[in-house]
Amino acid sequence: MIEDTLEEILTSIIERYAETLNDDDSSNEEEEEDIIPIVYSDVLKALETLTLYEQQQQDSQNEVIQKIQSISATMRQRRLKKAKQVTLNSSTFGFIRAR
Repeated sequence: MIEDTLEEILTSIIERYAETLNDDDSSNEEEEEDIIPIVYSDVLKALETLTLYEQQQQDSQNEVIQKIQSISATMRQRRLKKAKQVTLNSSTFGFIRAR
């Protein structure tokens, strides 16, 4: 018969849980390092290529082309929302003010 104290049982559980957390943290860090950011221009070019590909197929379907164009429109809207808004003034364009 095995008789463990409550303290031994809790210590065992905590150690096992801590090992699991450490394993999860290291795998998440590895996954994050593998992610390469993709810029909107690359996404839009890829969707344009996909549209052209679908149009060139003998069994081309307008429904597929419309879906691709819808995704492309969504990507353009996202890009516009994330674009930084600036105030246009003479210093923006490098003009020199005459005094």
